[in-house]
Amino acid sequence: MHKKIDCPICKKKVLFVGVHDDEGNYHGLVGCEYENDPWSGLSYALHHEGWGDCPMCTDGAYSTMGGMLFDTAEDAISALSLPNEPLTLEQLREMNGEPVWVTSARERGNIPSRWVLFAGVSKSKRNSDVFVFATTGGIGQGYEAVNYGKTRTA
Repeated sequence: MHKKIDCPICKKKVLFVGVHDDEGNYHGLVGCEYENDPWSGLSYALHHEGWGDCPMCTDGAYSTMGGMLFDTAEDAISALSLPNEPLTLEQLREMNGEPVWVTSARERGNIPSRWVLFAGVSKSKRNSDVFVFATTGGIGQGYEAVNYGKTRTA
């Protein structure tokens, strides 16, 4: 089942599923010897080739995308699928430090839909809640909660 998968960010066929033990140690590709005789648990993880080419890149086979391990190779692959429904405000507030897919109603220019890390909630000068997102390069962007669902969703 060793096949490359398209990255949802850079659109290149550079993702693959690696076989790991339950501690996250890499043992090879799907179908490797360890997968057939796992002596320290069996997990799967996503890897992205091409260090520095995309924000989702991993350091070869030894680090995993998002540090996440999955029970099956299929679970790992399905993690690449975007959720169908936007998060509610309450769900978004609970996503501190987690990756979220942000979609803008004004999808043009420098406001494309993309993966970002939700960095939390702060207050604006007008004392309204502002959702703060960390984007590639560590740049933070904030959006007022009152506009959530109107101009932007996650």
